[in-house]
Amino acid sequence: METALTAHDVMITGIPTATPDAPVASVIAILETTDLGGLPVLDEERRLVGMVTEYDIISKRGTTAGAIMSQGVITVQERAPVGELIELMGLHGVRQLPVVQDGQLVGIVTRRELMRHYARTIWVCEQCSAEAPGLMRPLHCPSCGGVAFRVRQ
Repeated sequence: METALTAHDVMITGIPTATPDAPVASVIAILETTDLGGLPVLDEERRLVGMVTEYDIISKRGTTAGAIMSQGVITVQERAPVGELIELMGLHGVRQLPVVQDGQLVGIVTRRELMRHYARTIWVCEQCSAEAPGLMRPLHCPSCGGVAFRVRQ
């Protein structure tokens, strides 16, 4: 899938995080005030060790983030193409992907943020200048059948 954007282009930065010993109640309070469906859990060196999702909160028993967090979190690098992010989200049924660089959390990509970028990414046919929104390059132009496109954001 050819895309115009990378994880760096669509990630949210400055997101709140939790530590493994954070009370579940404080995780809930943070999630209620954000657009996120889960909270990254970081260790003392600020490395990602898990995620506490809304589903973890309602389906697991425990009083701390570390007790209920999902481990083995699927992560991506900043340079990962958006098409790869979409495939990973679909394949693994996740709604967000932490973005890491050198083991450190640098941001998060959510389905909602991808949706917001969908309408802002415009593919322009090189042959007839017809425009189409989307995160992935069209296979062909619906107006003229052309296959060469450039991106206007």
